[in-house]
Amino acid sequence: GPRPVSPETRERVLRAIEQLGYKPNHFARALARRKTQTIALIIPDNANPFFAQLSRAVEETAFEAGLTLVLCNSSQDPKREVVYFSALQSKRIDGVLLITSGLDASQVHALVDSGIPLVVLDREIPNVYVDTVLVDNVSLGYAATKHLLQHGHRTIACLSGPSSLLNSVERVKGYKQALSESGIATDESLICCGDFTFEGGYSAAKKILAKDTRPSALVASNDLMAIGAIHAVREIGLSVPNDLAIVSIDDILLAKISVPPLTTVAQPIWEMGQTATRLLVDRIRGNASPTPRRIVLNGNLVVRESCGCRVASSATSSDIRATEVR
Repeated sequence: GPRPVSPETRERVLRAIEQLGYKPNHFARALARRKTQTIALIIPDNANPFFAQLSRAVEETAFEAGLTLVLCNSSQDPKREVVYFSALQSKRIDGVLLITSGLDASQVHALVDSGIPLVVLDREIPNVYVDTVLVDNVSLGYAATKHLLQHGHRTIACLSGPSSLLNSVERVKGYKQALSESGIATDESLICCGDFTFEGGYSAAKKILAKDTRPSALVASNDLMAIGAIHAVREIGLSVPNDLAIVSIDDILLAKISVPPLTTVAQPIWEMGQTATRLLVDRIRGNASPTPRRIVLNGNLVVRESCGCRVASSATSSDIRATEVR
């Protein structure tokens, strides 16, 4: 293909390829070109449906660009992320997409200094200036809480994610902001920290439900914790939404088939993965500007049954669009 040859020579070469079953040595080509046509995605938990859906979006977009994806599961351990960084550098990976479990800036700078293009998505890392794709997490927490406030709830608990993660902190900030705008002081005892897992939501909800004054509603920082909370409610003989209204964040596939189906502020999961992958491809192929790009996407309130409301509310902020799914 790259060099002109006569039609006769081309035909002879193609015949030989067919007879011998010749396959190009992609590893040798990669060494010569210094490109492997391979990128890596490091995720915190491949058992979490959110990251599974995000990984699918990244893989599809990478495939369309002619790239192969290597998936690395850090199991919520920043030390494993550092090990992956080292391994990926030795394998001449072309670029990395990172959803961190808590790396600090100095650890990420080591990868950046190696010259490997990096895009951070979903979880921002303070003081790291690389291409970044996020969702407005303050608005996610705000919209979930505001929806409950609009339907008369005044004692609203919050199941937060790990305090070490900025997206978790910002969702709680949005929760507090919505309460403050409604003239309600934040009761810190109603904020319970989980770990974005079913088990974490279950345990945190048990603590909330054991309080002398039980809240009438709850905001969960992701759908898995909300589903864990539903199980905790049922275990003590209560029901959602009659005894406890719940609104969560994410809109993974399980949100639709949960019993009851979850009212949730949907993250644009596919758009996030697609956008981050395209940024990385541009960076790898030299089509990106020298200045890192920071893209913040919007959420979408989806009203189902767990909040006890069957009427979609109007948008609660310019970043949130409200819809109803029956």
